[in-house]
Amino acid sequence: MTFSAPTSDGGKPITGYTVTVKGPNGGSLTQSFLAQAGRVSVGPLNNKGFYTFTVRAVNSVGTSNPSNATRYLNLG
Repeated sequence: MTFSAPTSDGGKPITGYTVTVKGPNGGSLTQSFLAQAGRVSVGPLNNKGFYTFTVRAVNSVGTSNPSNATRYLNLG
């Protein structure tokens, strides 16, 4: 997945991101990544499922609210 950095960092540099994936059966997978926004790989995911993704930025101030969820994406 790809994403952009938030417009505000609360006055402190962003040190990482947390990506949460929600699947069709209500299950979720959360993975954390260091620093830069851009492209990350999240998984493992079933390649025949529909998923939504949200991203939170993390820095010394704390963790942001989640981004708006993507629409359901079909990975199959």
